[in-house]
Amino acid sequence: MPVSRSIEKMITIGFCPAAFTSAYYHDILEGARDVTKEIPNIDLLIRAPGHETDYGMLQTILDEFIRKKVDAVALCTQSKTASQKIAHLNNAGIPVFMFNVPEKIKE
Repeated sequence: MPVSRSIEKMITIGFCPAAFTSAYYHDILEGARDVTKEIPNIDLLIRAPGHETDYGMLQTILDEFIRKKVDAVALCTQSKTASQKIAHLNNAGIPVFMFNVPEKIKE
């Protein structure tokens, strides 16, 4: 009798650095890709604004993550208005992990 293997649920992580305008964020992306290659049920959905202060595009990206019902979001932004979208992500049951944020987000 063949052995049945359980199929693991795919986990989608929305990955949004501030922008891809520097080698630094390209390195972070490569590191994230390297880690997710080691975990077969992780799908990395990569989006970034065209430049670090394009907060309108950031809002669009975060709305997309909500529509696509990602399982979690890794986010880097200096936008003070992003806290409203973070609340929307959390209300949708999507945890947000901030990286490279030099100050506490009070909201």
